[in-house]
Amino acid sequence: KSFEDIITEMEEQPRWAVWDSEAACMLDSTSDAAMVGLTLEYACHHAWFNCSHIPEMCLGSDWDKATYVLSVYANERSVNRLPTCFYKGALIFGQAPAHAVHGLPCIVTTDPWTTPLTDEGYQAIIKLNDTQKVEAFVYRVVVEQLNSTISDESQLASFASNPPNSMYDLTLLLSEASWVCESDSPACFPNPSEAPLSDQGFQQILAQGNETGMVVFALRAVSHFGGQILDPDSFNNVVQSVTSLEALVTVLEQRPVWALWKPEDACAIQEDSGLAESFAVALTVEYACLHMNVFNCSNIPPACSQNLWDAADY
Repeated sequence: KSFEDIITEMEEQPRWAVWDSEAACMLDSTSDAAMVGLTLEYACHHAWFNCSHIPEMCLGSDWDKATYVLSVYANERSVNRLPTCFYKGALIFGQAPAHAVHGLPCIVTTDPWTTPLTDEGYQAIIKLNDTQKVEAFVYRVVVEQLNSTISDESQLASFASNPPNSMYDLTLLLSEASWVCESDSPACFPNPSEAPLSDQGFQQILAQGNETGMVVFALRAVSHFGGQILDPDSFNNVVQSVTSLEALVTVLEQRPVWALWKPEDACAIQEDSGLAESFAVALTVEYACLHMNVFNCSNIPPACSQNLWDAADY
């Protein structure tokens, strides 16, 4: 077979392989500096993207510059043909590493949880016409760039169904949206059943001064550890005594007798979780991948790497 024959066959995505819908165009780490420079020059001359707009975080090396531009170049062409990601042996078309939220700052992908928060990353998402993916990207902008939270996810969903055309307009509209507010604002008190299972979420619920809300939040933490309440009074006493999520987790790790603990249910990820919890899951996966001594997250089986939830469960 010729290389063109192989490309044609791969485009059909035969059933003998698992195909990543969020595969990205990335720089081959074995490429020498000369090839990186030539590849960067080629992409800059053939993409609509102006290479003078490469984000500052990707200016540290020619490899980062080339990776950003090449992934943009491939997304412009919907990464439909492998030659887009193959130039003189310098590119690879493959799965972006490990679903890391902050680990892929220079690879533009169609994964809203990992693609850079730049106009190029935004364009890669909105052209998918997938409201849920736009929601996830917008959520990240609110949390990471605006240092704010979302008080009403239903308004976020409505906003994501008709998103603005540019990252500039997106940021401007979000900064003025009534349902986006600073994290420590009383107006941003979240629903205890939807608040992220983080210390920030804990403190926001605690600040409401609502014992029922605190119990609802703590019950979610118990469920995360595979627990079912047997003695509500003892559980409520614990909830009233802790002042941080870390303190609550310390109690739960002891498997107290006021609950029935099922290890097989612990740490299972619910795919219908809210965006706040989804973001927390992505951060947790990143943390685990960075701190495991033996397992390398690049070795997550293909069948378990098709989405954030499967990767997190694995």
